[in-house]
Amino acid sequence: MKSRLKFSLLSLPIAAGLAVPFYNRATPTLGGWPFFYWWQTACVLAGALLTGAAYWLDERKALGAESHSARPDEGRAE
Repeated sequence: MKSRLKFSLLSLPIAAGLAVPFYNRATPTLGGWPFFYWWQTACVLAGALLTGAAYWLDERKALGAESHSARPDEGRAE
């Protein structure tokens, strides 16, 4: 389930950037910027945030796996 979520997080900005017919227009403008430019800027920012979220989920999973694996010398009384 989590790998599907990570895949979705990584593929959303790529799909949004490749949907050229959707954003290949000048209107509406935002602060004088045509739609094309602020859509691309938003895709870059969203891509950075979603990649960070996927990394965070992966690290959290890796840390959880390390804490659940017992070391061979653990539990022995000396």
